[in-house]
Amino acid sequence: MANFQALGLISKESKCIQHKGASFPFSFSTVLYCIKRLLQRKVHSTLTCEDEVKAVHILVFFLKLYQNFVPKLHFLQKLGITGIIEIPFTPTLESIPGELIDAFLAVLDNTGIFHV
Repeated sequence: MANFQALGLISKESKCIQHKGASFPFSFSTVLYCIKRLLQRKVHSTLTCEDEVKAVHILVFFLKLYQNFVPKLHFLQKLGITGIIEIPFTPTLESIPGELIDAFLAVLDNTGIFHV
């Protein structure tokens, strides 16, 4: 019988989002790639981009699930995960215009995502 291990994949991020006392385990670069893929997607079983603003608000809702999340091996082991592999989920943008970061933080502020 083979010996299998369950590994958890987590994003290897250099600069995680920190805003108003909250942190998220991914970078602005990762979020921008998620938004880009969301808006370019033509077919999806549950989320279409007929209303782009609504689609981005739904994405921001999912961000909230990871607010202040820190993957810890002992917690993941309780779920049956025996190890963690950190990999970059998206390419890293070398520079992001400050106006784009400010606009994204304004979206976070206006969706009531923060509860710190």
